[in-house]
Amino acid sequence: YLGLQIANTYEPVMYWLKENFGGHIYQEKRTKKHRHEHQIWSWRLHGDSLKMVVMLMLPYAIIKRDELLLLLEAINLKRGCRGAKAHPESYYMKIGELEQKSKSTRANKLQPH
Repeated sequence: YLGLQIANTYEPVMYWLKENFGGHIYQEKRTKKHRHEHQIWSWRLHGDSLKMVVMLMLPYAIIKRDELLLLLEAINLKRGCRGAKAHPESYYMKIGELEQKSKSTRANKLQPH
């Protein structure tokens, strides 16, 4: 299914998202290796309000903008709207590629030059 997930260590933000847009909050399990780190909370949304939330986020998105645009295109395809160009599974692959590219770009920026 198509969905959106936002993770953060500040729990009140997750409850604000749930109160304003619906969805569900999950407490991420920490492995023994990462127990010293802050607890991570995750807000997940799918269903009818997904498209509205993506549209609201787009004007403010910088780092994840391309991923949101792909998600919006996949939503449109699933609903039979114009503007969708490929099969839904191909969007998952494209979003995964963008996430990997984003991670490597951030890692390179953190490295001393």
